[in-house]
Amino acid sequence: MYKIVIVMILSCFVFGCASSSLDSKLSESKESILIETNNYPNLIAYYKDQLKIKESDSTRIKLAEAYANNGDYESSLFVITRVREKESNVKAIVVECNALFELGNIRKAELCLLSANELDKNNPEIENQLGITYAYLGYIKKSKYYFELSREHFVDDVKIKNNLAMVSMLEGDFEHAASLLLPIYIKGASNEKIETNLVFSLVKINQIDSAKKILASRYSKKESFQIINDIKSSQSVNSPMI
Repeated sequence: MYKIVIVMILSCFVFGCASSSLDSKLSESKESILIETNNYPNLIAYYKDQLKIKESDSTRIKLAEAYANNGDYESSLFVITRVREKESNVKAIVVECNALFELGNIRKAELCLLSANELDKNNPEIENQLGITYAYLGYIKKSKYYFELSREHFVDDVKIKNNLAMVSMLEGDFEHAASLLLPIYIKGASNEKIETNLVFSLVKINQIDSAKKILASRYSKKESFQIINDIKSSQSVNSPMI
């Protein structure tokens, strides 16, 4: 009888662990599916539920990222500022920096990114974001410096070429900008931001037919004509970076 009881107790432990392991795997699977499908509202709810059960800096950072990906930067900033020992957590700092930038606090974002850069030297994503920040502040040389540094440290090629093209556009060198972006478009690796910058640059160097071909996939002839005329008459560059 004693042996039977011991076996039953051991069985309970084994099955208990198996059940716990299964629950953990199911939870991870749910999270992965929500991330892969960009289902940020449900991902936010998922992380909130996790935090109600157990406080975790890593989960809090994920929640802040989910808010940011869902376009709610105010909530992202609120959540990330409550991470414990945030000052030594590079990932948390970067999330805060991006939220500050998107909320229009460009100077605070700059200081935040410099702090992150001190903690994690040679991080290409931080350097790329510093390049974007300095471009918005009008410091073109600093912007180019950080973009080139980011490229040296192997940031995504498409991303950095678009951002370097943007710097060239700010300097008025639309020919160089087009030379960076056109190969990306031809290879089919472009996105709406890249095509916007490419069309702008092509119009500025009077390659109107090429610009029309790109616009034709999104706009009618009338709309394309209006866009091209607007670019011709524009004096400033307000194109997007990545």
